[in-house]
Amino acid sequence: MKVKHIIDAACEAIRPSVETAGLTVTTDIDEHIPVVQGDGDQLERVVLNLLTNAVKFSDPGGSITVTGRERDGEVVVWIRDTGVGIPEHEQGMLFTRFFRTADAQKRAIKGSGLGLAISKAIVEAHGGWIALESIEGSGTTVGFGVPTP
Repeated sequence: MKVKHIIDAACEAIRPSVETAGLTVTTDIDEHIPVVQGDGDQLERVVLNLLTNAVKFSDPGGSITVTGRERDGEVVVWIRDTGVGIPEHEQGMLFTRFFRTADAQKRAIKGSGLGLAISKAIVEAHGGWIALESIEGSGTTVGFGVPTP
């Protein structure tokens, strides 16, 4: 499955929400990125989940950047946003089912707390990893890698 197609499809699916939220999305996908084996629909779901979170937690005028690269025998995708960020003390729970940050609850942001847990399960089923870095008030970066054939 071509990673560029997966990312492009997810970006197109989220486009109406991006426009409504007043955000910009930029993609930076290496043109020579290798294909990955696996379920393209499920990998697209991962990208869509991560993009949806980036939209929900970014203020109007913010930006989201999707980067795709080949690195050490795997394809790595990073999704960076300029959103509200996540307090350090909550970051360890983010991939737990049904966990929602205090800010998400306070701001009444819709969600079930399943997107990151589902994404982690999908990526790990593909033999990969998922990770998150965030600075409260400065945005969040979520990345995942899956092995190349």
